[in-house]
Amino acid sequence: MRIALLAPLPPERNGIADYADAWREAMREAGTDVATPLRGQALSPRASMLDKQMEAVDWSRADLVHAELGGGRGNEFLALEWLAAAIPACL
Repeated sequence: MRIALLAPLPPERNGIADYADAWREAMREAGTDVATPLRGQALSPRASMLDKQMEAVDWSRADLVHAELGGGRGNEFLALEWLAAAIPACL
């Protein structure tokens, strides 16, 4: 199984990044392939730019997308909305 992880990750300093990193490592240790296709990218709040960022990823390589998000991360929620509209089977 291949999972695409949509979450903040270290070196970003917050609890969500720490949790997502621990989750990713636990899944990898269990034999699951976890990709982080948007790691290090600041997602755009503008729909046209976000579309380009999301379209640049080959989402068909993932069996599902797992998101770890929290308050104040509106752009990631927009990315999930994009995925739900463009590739509903991955969520």
